[in-house]
Amino acid sequence: MSNTLARVSLALVGVLTAVTLITALSLSGAASDQQAEQTTASSADVDVETEFTATNSGGVLEIGGDEINEVPIPPRTIEIEGVVDERAGTWESTAVEFPAVDIEGFDVDLEVPDGFEGEFDRDEETISADGEFVISAVGEEVAFDIEASSENPEGSATIDGDSASGELVDETFLVEETGNFLIDGAIGLPADEEGENRIVMPLEFDLEEFHGLDPAVGVETDSVQFDDVGAGETATEQVEIENDGAEPLEVKNLELAGEDFGLFGSDSFTLAPGEQETVEITFAPDQPGAQTTHLTIESNDPDRPTRTLPVSSGDVELDVTLDDEDRTTVSAIAEEVAAGESTEISLPDPPEDEEYQTESINITPEVDTEIEMDVTTSSQPLETTPEIRDGFATNTTMVGNSSVDTNLADEEIVEFEMSSRVDQTQLEEWGTDPGNVSLYRFDESTQHWEKQETEVVEVTDEGVLLEASADHPSEWTAAASRPEFEIAEADVDVDLAGVGETVEIDVFVENTGGTEGTYVADLLLDDERVESKESVIDSGGQALFDFEQTFDESGTYEVQVNEKSITELDVNESVSSDQTDDSFDGEGPGFGIAGAILAVLGLTLLAHRKH
Repeated sequence: MSNTLARVSLALVGVLTAVTLITALSLSGAASDQQAEQTTASSADVDVETEFTATNSGGVLEIGGDEINEVPIPPRTIEIEGVVDERAGTWESTAVEFPAVDIEGFDVDLEVPDGFEGEFDRDEETISADGEFVISAVGEEVAFDIEASSENPEGSATIDGDSASGELVDETFLVEETGNFLIDGAIGLPADEEGENRIVMPLEFDLEEFHGLDPAVGVETDSVQFDDVGAGETATEQVEIENDGAEPLEVKNLELAGEDFGLFGSDSFTLAPGEQETVEITFAPDQPGAQTTHLTIESNDPDRPTRTLPVSSGDVELDVTLDDEDRTTVSAIAEEVAAGESTEISLPDPPEDEEYQTESINITPEVDTEIEMDVTTSSQPLETTPEIRDGFATNTTMVGNSSVDTNLADEEIVEFEMSSRVDQTQLEEWGTDPGNVSLYRFDESTQHWEKQETEVVEVTDEGVLLEASADHPSEWTAAASRPEFEIAEADVDVDLAGVGETVEIDVFVENTGGTEGTYVADLLLDDERVESKESVIDSGGQALFDFEQTFDESGTYEVQVNEKSITELDVNESVSSDQTDDSFDGEGPGFGIAGAILAVLGLTLLAHRKH
């Protein structure tokens, strides 16, 4: 008896267990089906709309019963704005504008009051436009429906991404008469039999970017760029990843190469259509120089399952230390510099009273090495600046000095470049221009300043940036060639003049400086400027400035050119010819006969410099 009960109990337990399992599986399946339905529904419920504008490239409207009226539609007079439902493959207008036309002398308005709707099938490349047309003339209206399509034998359509074109044709619409015999007669109504009427609308569509109905990876930027990051610093940039498609986007993996770059945020996630995810990229360089890498995005985007985003930095500035005592010396160390790799050292701004600045130094080693460098800069001569002036042109003035000391031997350096900035105001005061400033390097072996080929990189109101290169560092200076002018001779053709008489004053000016320059000669009578002339004078050249002056009043006049006193000239009411002497011998050396001879030579040889 007990065995029988046990067997019955076990059977009941088995049945209950089976029922429980079946119920659980049924509920689980139902839940899964419901979840799948919800997921499918959520994807299907997402609107995938593409806005567009369209205009016509011409067209024609033909209406007629007994007599057909053909009305051309001018290009770009139909304007349509609308939205394409990409899932349904349909479109509808949000605004339509048609032109007024002339039919047999009547101004006829064409309208589509309720707009257009129709097919827009990317797969089949078909476009149609259905709508009610209303023709209005002299207070009368007639309405008719059209169903224009690219599938008409005379129609055509092409759809390609964000552009489309369609030749939409309808030859089946009917137009009833209005009852106004003038209008009906002009238009040709009634035209209520198929084949009597025809409309052709060639339309050009300009659509928003369409990403398709699949998931699509969208990134708001084409690249990630880190700028102005110094060695030892950390910078962060954000990247927005978006699902531009119509189905869920599964980002399966994010990968970023490069030791100095880091990726923060989830490396895998799912985005619903239109949803975004932000990831952060960090850059923490230890060494100077530009770096590049890329961010790889792997997803279920069928068109771009793997997308790469370039990530790069500008030239990383090397960290430098500044001597707080004189603020003119900086020290820098660059570790693990590869052979042939250029390392840039950007130097801090000098004190405000400094008129010269070494902005940066680029050094390229011959071998893999560590670079140690000390740079001292000042607008005044340094303790290490040689006093030797061999190598400079005449009247060349040092603008600023730099001393560069490095742990590398000369043979371990491939190239050394220096960029320096000089004060523009100082150059203007000296009467020289940026092209007359050069960088010089002192050659220890020859004890001679060597002029380097210098490029004027930029000129601003604040300063002039210069750049030059050599095969190794040393003592450097920026030097400006300046013009230097002096009045060599002067001649006045009389020593006594009469009122109303014209007196000739000739002045010869020499440029003894190291470059050409512009000299302005001001003629002064009793410290009052009465005439001014200028001339460009080559280095080592001369120019003649000839003045003519008529005196209206008698008296004694002091004649000057700039700050140089030429003579004192007496002017009387009446002067006889034997009282004048056209070979005035001015006071001091260099005037008189010698001046007259020099004047003749000057007039002959330097007439082209005369103003």
